[in-house]
Amino acid sequence: MKYSWYIPEKLRTEVSEYANYSCEVCDKSQAEELMFTRRRLAIHHLDENDQNNSIHNLVLVCASCHNSHFHRNKWKHKEVNEQIRSSRI
Repeated sequence: MKYSWYIPEKLRTEVSEYANYSCEVCDKSQAEELMFTRRRLAIHHLDENDQNNSIHNLVLVCASCHNSHFHRNKWKHKEVNEQIRSSRI
């Protein structure tokens, strides 16, 4: 079953390559995330629209940053989104 937030593998690879296989917030590598959490880095939609799969709307983040910066704290979410967007220009 594919959920609404499903990211096709090809797009996941593009986002991962764009981010150099590292969290775009704390710079944790994919290898570190796998070693500590046994999960790969997550992909987050900056605009929170899970239908907008533009590569410019997707960021690669570790589980810790995904939870603490994007889901628990809406103020921090906006701040981090702006930091990521400005670093991509």
